[in-house]
Amino acid sequence: MQVKECMTSPVVTVDPDATLHEAMGTMLENRIGSVVVTGTEPVGILTRSDVLRSIYQNGSTVTERAVEETMSEDLVTIGPTDSVDRALHKMKANEIKKLPVVGSQLVGIVTLTDYRQKYSRNGSHQSNRYSPRLIGHRLGNFPNYGALGYQCIGRGVDKKRSTAT
Repeated sequence: MQVKECMTSPVVTVDPDATLHEAMGTMLENRIGSVVVTGTEPVGILTRSDVLRSIYQNGSTVTERAVEETMSEDLVTIGPTDSVDRALHKMKANEIKKLPVVGSQLVGIVTLTDYRQKYSRNGSHQSNRYSPRLIGHRLGNFPNYGALGYQCIGRGVDKKRSTAT
């Protein structure tokens, strides 16, 4: 299966000089956890974790800072015709959960949530090799989720916010 079959498009983006307050408003409006930062091309990604880390480290005045001061700059991307296996490998290798999809330009974004939603819409996914439970298993001991990552990802549970196993 190719990444373009699972990605979300169009991608919600912000300019590097937008404030964190504006970027957070965009994320809340669109009910998403990240925005791709674009100039003439994708230059970074800003996630909820990036914003929370910045607020924790710098205090509440951080919201007027420019996105480019807080975004993750080492942007890891994937191509639309790359395989789902390759996307999962990149996520695991880079300890990330979101990959901008870039062809000749930014065409989408693919996340672990995209995979989970894709297969829950398709009915039973127990036998599918890309089912959410198997995606987590293929990721192995995903650093952000610990040894039970496959259960957390497959059930849509964030282990850090839940004590259920």
